[in-house]
Parts: sequence; structure tokens; C-alpha cells
Amino acid sequence: MKALLLALAITLLLTGCGFTPQGDALRGALQDRGAAAYDQAANNAKWFLREGASIGSIRRAYGTSQAKADAYRQLCEGESTARLLAPSPKAVPTQ
Repeated sequence: MKALLLALAITLLLTGCGFTPQGDALRGALQDRGAAAYDQAANNAKWFLREGASIGSIRRAYGTSQAKADAYRQLCEGESTARLLAPSPKAVPTQ
């Protein structure tokens, strides 16, 4: 019973912060920092896709179809140090 009352009291205290200028400021700061953290996570994931994953894992994941290979190249073109997938035939100019 004490745990339930304590949880209820904590919930009321935390939700009460949202109705004050301090609560608004806290919520704004958390949203800004949260967005920055998600942006950094997306950058980290993109780096790992380009530089951290093994060649075999990239070929198994993106080399199974032309559409997947094109998507990988579009995401990583110009940023990856290695060319892992052959250019699509439609990207090669004809003479």
C-alpha cells in the first residue's frame, strides 16, 4: 500500500511540473536534447552502415537485388571508402 501511495505521489509531482513555466522549460529542453540525441544516433547508424559493417554483411543485405544495391549506393555514395557493390547496368553510360 505504501508503494502504491509513493508511486501515486511521484506521478502527481512529475505531472504537476508540466503546468508551470519551469515544467514548460524542462519539457522544451528535453525535446531539444532528445532530438539532438536521435540525430546523433542516425549519424552513428549511417557511419556503421558505411564504414563499420563487414563487406560480406553489406553484400548479403544489399546485394540480393538491384533495388537494394541502388538504395545502398544512394545512401552511401561519396561517403564510403570502399565500393562494395557493382554499379547498376542503367548507371553505366552506353556508347
